[in-house]
Amino acid sequence: AFAQDLATICNMDNVERTYGDVSEAVQIRFTGCRDEKLEEELIKLGFDASGNKSVTKKTAFLIVPYSGFTSTKLNKISSACNVITLEEAWAMLSK
Repeated sequence: AFAQDLATICNMDNVERTYGDVSEAVQIRFTGCRDEKLEEELIKLGFDASGNKSVTKKTAFLIVPYSGFTSTKLNKISSACNVITLEEAWAMLSK
């Protein structure tokens, strides 16, 4: 509920993060699709959402173009990873 507020605060020039590491950011990856605008919006909110990075066990969300899409990246994700469509990602972002 406060993700937008936290992202705004973290992006302020006079705010310094005193704990954690950027690598702790929630990983979001893409397969079969790229949406630069979505990537930009997710990064602004503090997510690790580079479309060029690989899927790892720490990937929390894998964005696919449509429901039922198959890819080798689906075999590399952990059972905790949420597979969502591009449309679902935009809908979650707009909330």
